Amino acid sequence: FADIKYGPMKDLKLGSNAYQYSLYYSQPLVRKPGFELKSYAGVSYKRARTFTDLNVPIFQDWINSADNVTAVELALQMRKDTKYGIWYLNQDAYYSIPIFNSDRDNNYFKYSGGIVRLHDFSHGFIGQLRSNYQIIPGDKKIPYLDQMQTGGLATVRGYSEGMMIGKNGYFISGELMFPLLPREITSPRSGEKIPFIGRYVKGAIFADTAGIFPTASEDIYGGSYFAASLGMGLRVQLPGDLSARLYWGYPLVSNHWEPDRKYGRFHFELTLAPNIDALLAERVTKAAPQTQFQKNVEAEYVNNYDDVRHYDYFRDGGGGSL
Repeated sequence: FADIKYGPMKDLKLGSNAYQYSLYYSQPLVRKPGFELKSYAGVSYKRARTFTDLNVPIFQDWINSADNVTAVELALQMRKDTKYGIWYLNQDAYYSIPIFNSDRDNNYFKYSGGIVRLHDFSHGFIGQLRSNYQIIPGDKKIPYLDQMQTGGLATVRGYSEGMMIGKNGYFISGELMFPLLPREITSPRSGEKIPFIGRYVKGAIFADTAGIFPTASEDIYGGSYFAASLGMGLRVQLPGDLSARLYWGYPLVSNHWEPDRKYGRFHFELTLAPNIDALLAERVTKAAPQTQFQKNVEAEYVNNYDDVRHYDYFRDGGGGSL
C-alpha cells in the first residue's frame, strides 16, 4: 500500500495497493558434491490497483486502473563449485494467463534469468559479479508488477529505488570485498590469538549499470534508459546469518527524473543470508582442498541452513542480496 506524499506528483493525490498469492514446488534434479541442478514450478495470482483521490472525472479516467495477473512459471537453477569460487545460474519462463479482466494486457510470455559469480581471491578478498535480464516479447502494456525496475540498493546504487521501469531490461554489478583490519591479533602477554574486527567487517568497492526498454507507447523517460554508478561501502557480519550493509553510490549518468546527482546517495539494509566467507569455505572441488583459512571460517560461523550449499540464491536472496 502506498501514497505519494512528496515530489512533483503529490498534488495528484496518487495511491496504489497490490498483493500476491503464490504456490510453488522446487525439486533437485542433480545433487552431488560441487554441483546442484534444481527445477522450480509455480502458479501465482497478483492484483494491483492505482487510483487518485481527486474528485475530477478526467483525472480519474486517466489514472484509475486495476490489473489482474494469473501466471504459471517454470525455472531451472544451477550451482557449480570451481577451484576459485562458485557459479549460480537461473533461467525462468513465465506465462500470464488471461483469466480475469485487466486494464492492461495480461496475456504474455516473460523470460528472465540471472548469473552470479563469487570469486575467492584468498586472504579475505572476495569478488562478486551479478547480472539479471528480462524480456517480454511484443509491444504490449504490461502491468507494473511484471515489469523490471532498476535503481537503488539491489541494482544500481546511487539512484533512488525503482527509478526506472520497463518491460525489458538488464543490470550488471561488480563488487570487490576486502578486510579492513586483521581477522585476529596476538596478545602481547599470552601470545594467544584473539578475534579482531576484520573477522566481522569488510570494505567494498563496486560498479553498477542497468538499462530498461519500455513499451513505446509508455516511454516517459526522455531518452534516459540507462544508469551507471561507482561507489564504496561497509559490510558487517552480525550473529547468525544477519548482516548489515551500508553503501554510498555516485551516479555517472544523468536521468530525466533525477537530474540532481552531485552528492550521490547512501543505502542501508539488514538482511538474512548465508555469510559469503562460509559459502566459499563450503564449496567442494577436487582441484582445491580446503585451506586452513577456509577451515577456520567454517568452524567460526553458525548458519541457519541444514547445508549452506543448498541455499536458494535466486529465490531466498532475490538474485542480488549477497
